[in-house]
Amino acid sequence: MRFDCIISTYYGGDFIKLNKYTLYLDESLVDNNFFALAGIVIKNDQVDSIDHEVKDLKVTLWPSLRMHTAKSIVLHQMPANQFLHGSTQRREKLAERFGKEYKIFSNRTNYNALINGVGNIIEKNSLPIIGAAVDEKRVKNLNNLNRPIDSYKIATQIVVENYVNFLVKHEGRGNVIFESRATGDDDKTNLAVQSTFYMVKARGTLLFPEYLVQKHLNNVLFRKKTNNDPGLQIADFVPNNFARKIADKNTNSIGRILLNRRYDGMISKPEYFGVRFIPYI
Repeated sequence: MRFDCIISTYYGGDFIKLNKYTLYLDESLVDNNFFALAGIVIKNDQVDSIDHEVKDLKVTLWPSLRMHTAKSIVLHQMPANQFLHGSTQRREKLAERFGKEYKIFSNRTNYNALINGVGNIIEKNSLPIIGAAVDEKRVKNLNNLNRPIDSYKIATQIVVENYVNFLVKHEGRGNVIFESRATGDDDKTNLAVQSTFYMVKARGTLLFPEYLVQKHLNNVLFRKKTNNDPGLQIADFVPNNFARKIADKNTNSIGRILLNRRYDGMISKPEYFGVRFIPYI
């Protein structure tokens, strides 16, 4: 194991080496009611090999482009979906925004190659899935609430708790990485997300006291999609399937892989430790 993939700390005087992990997170909202915050956990010494696999997938998807050009394209699920189902006029507007390279996803075969390719990377590397999905209307109805609820904070509590559970059981310490939503000098959205996570880190969760959360959870970081980060690109394909599932809608072909790769707490409970639905379905 590479030296930069472990850190050292003390537990009651016992010297323990902690593995380094990163949770790459993204979010999805379906029908303005079904919210999901979910992503993948990657051990830091896996990042380079996964980066190569993501770039190889791009070369396969765009064989007519120069290899360097193909590898520089950033993968997004949403525009790929919109190219597949959109009108000709809609596709032209999407091409202006995301690049003409995305036109290939108007073809079902190419779209399936993208979805299945990402799914294969998740499965091959045994990447754990951690997240939460919230049905806002059902939560409000079950609790007789007449006020808005903060699905993001609800999901964040669950995600932090289950990520800390993962880190404790794998003797690890980890970061959380989001896609940056900052526009120019305006980073209010990033600061709001960071504030929510650090509030949980400062106060602890329902099950984990703050000192344990702080021992295992490191920083919340933001990276732009244009950085071509492989973890963020894979995470982009995760939350929408869970938002659609709690909404009782069809998911795409990666859905079964995501369900199977949910973190199970090492006690075969993926519905609790992997991606938790609120309320439970």
